[in-house]
This record gives sequence, C-alpha cells and structure tokens, in this order.
Amino acid sequence: MFSTIISSMITPKNANSSDFAVSWLGFQRSPAGTAMWSASQWVVDCYVGWTFDRPEELWGGIIEISKSELSDEEIAQLGAGPLESLLSENYPQFSQLVFHLARKNDVIFLALEHVNPPDEHEIDFEKELSDLQDG
Repeated sequence: MFSTIISSMITPKNANSSDFAVSWLGFQRSPAGTAMWSASQWVVDCYVGWTFDRPEELWGGIIEISKSELSDEEIAQLGAGPLESLLSENYPQFSQLVFHLARKNDVIFLALEHVNPPDEHEIDFEKELSDLQDG
C-alpha cells in the first residue's frame, strides 16, 4: 500500500533511476488495472522521454533492473523496451557500455537478444552480439 502511494507521486520529471527501476518492475509484475500497475504506468512514457532528455538516467535504471531476479518475459520486455529505446537514439554513446556490461551481466546479455537495433547500426550491433554469443 505504501509503495503504491509513493509510486503515484513519482513523475518522469522528479524520478531517478532507482524510482524508474522499482516502478518498471511494479508495472511488469502487476496485473493490468490494479493500483500498482496504474501507479507505475508513468514508466512507459518515462523511458521514451528519457531516451532523449536523460539517457544516462535511463541507463542507470536499466542497470538497476538488471540486478533483479527477472523472468524470461521481463528480460524480453527490458530488451524490447527501455534498452532498445536507449540504443535506438543513443547508439554511439551507449553501445560500448552496454556490450561491456553484457559480458558480465546475464540479464543485459539476454535482453540484447530482444533489441531491434537501429538500421544505421545494425551491422555493428549484430557483430557485437555475435561476439558475445560466441563467448
């Protein structure tokens, strides 16, 4: 109950990466229409906005999420959602950070398999991903 009240006061403008991680997990793990799901819905608009305005904060949130015990579906959502958005608009700035962490972090490694890379970086992305998979 308390977390729902706190989450409902968080907005993309006053949130930080930890707030994002907690609310993203709450959104993913709560049935649609529940109080927690509704209170956490702000993360959807947030990761799209932060892709442009606060990419470092988004990356911090992705890292926080990756430290959690995630289901296969949550890993897929992390890859196809926040991680894909981050790389779509900020590939040159974040690709090496992401692939470096993926060598040590299984969640990031698995999430990358669900990213649809930006067209202009697809060849580089596929090469980096292949290198990771080959170990």
